[in-house]
Amino acid sequence: MKKTKIEDLYLIRGLTETGSSYTCDVELNRDHEIYKGHFPDMPVTPGVCMLHLVKSCASQVTGRQLRYASIRSSKFLSAINPLEHSQLVLTFSLNESDAVQAMASVGGNPVFKLKAELTEG
Repeated sequence: MKKTKIEDLYLIRGLTETGSSYTCDVELNRDHEIYKGHFPDMPVTPGVCMLHLVKSCASQVTGRQLRYASIRSSKFLSAINPLEHSQLVLTFSLNESDAVQAMASVGGNPVFKLKAELTEG
């Protein structure tokens, strides 16, 4: 069985900081293997991949390898089809205790919201 890397699913094109908030410009790889199984002819970015994206961006900001300690709320507001929208914007805030609040949007429309606690590890 061929292994695929989730890191190949997206490319962080830019990361900007505004006070305690961050914005990541993300490009989805519409040709990634994940989309062939989720779902053929109607690809949808899996929710777990969106969670990975938030964790990866937060790890990049802190310079530490982070993982989820708990998820208080996770809302998937709209399906993200990379054939229709391969660019998304992830905005998030991260406090000193590694609590994260994040929102992803496509074309200015929110598609995902998250409140979670991260920890090192």
